[in-house]
Amino acid sequence: MAEALAFELHSLLLRDIAAASGMQFQGLRWAASHLRRSRVICPAFAKRLAQLDDTCAVLRHISVVSARLLANQLSEALRSLVPGDEDGR
Repeated sequence: MAEALAFELHSLLLRDIAAASGMQFQGLRWAASHLRRSRVICPAFAKRLAQLDDTCAVLRHISVVSARLLANQLSEALRSLVPGDEDGR
């Protein structure tokens, strides 16, 4: 449900920006950057649009394999924080 909401909102906002500006953008991050530079939106709002764009990019490409790989990479990196645990045990 949250995934569908994020994609629907992303699509709606991108279409609205394109209609209002007369320009097409590859994603909300680019659109937000353009609107911020044009002083149409404030930097904080541009950041929120970029975050939504990033969220949708992750949702489009996430898989069980990539999720496991990310979790494993973090576990491996965190092992260095445990004193005296050089061998990973």
